[in-house]
Amino acid sequence: MARSKKEPKPPADQCFAPCQGAKEIAHKLISKYPEKFGEIVTAHILYLTKIGGVIMRGEQKAAKIEKVSGQKKYLSRNAENDQAGWDYIVTISAEFWDIAQDQLKERVVFHELKHTLKLEKDDGSTDFKIVPHDIETFIDETEIYGSGRDMTDILLSLTNLDE
Repeated sequence: MARSKKEPKPPADQCFAPCQGAKEIAHKLISKYPEKFGEIVTAHILYLTKIGGVIMRGEQKAAKIEKVSGQKKYLSRNAENDQAGWDYIVTISAEFWDIAQDQLKERVVFHELKHTLKLEKDDGSTDFKIVPHDIETFIDETEIYGSGRDMTDILLSLTNLDE
């Protein structure tokens, strides 16, 4: 739920919630584009929203993805991820998610999935990596969704939430 500019942010541990609909969008995209995402079908990905937005390098973003490993992976083991821990966590701005249209939500999930890569190790085990951008975004993304001006406009409107 979006908050007004005057409303204080909740404590950090209360800023996160499951992102309604993101997992379903991801499954749809993985099925629709197996040549782009087929290798990550077995990845355990957690989708969260964060009140107060997603800030990376001082800039407001719609979302971010992180690879989970080591202690965080161990601590994240639960029934939802088959006791394996999360491979990735996607964090999406709650304010962005609340006002974005369905196609824009799909684009954000597509973009974050493009950052994923599953690698097969010599010993037969798998590892997951984060893929950097082709350009400021991904070529595949612009071919499917266009330039992204609509997302930029929403992010700019959210920039002043904390001021």
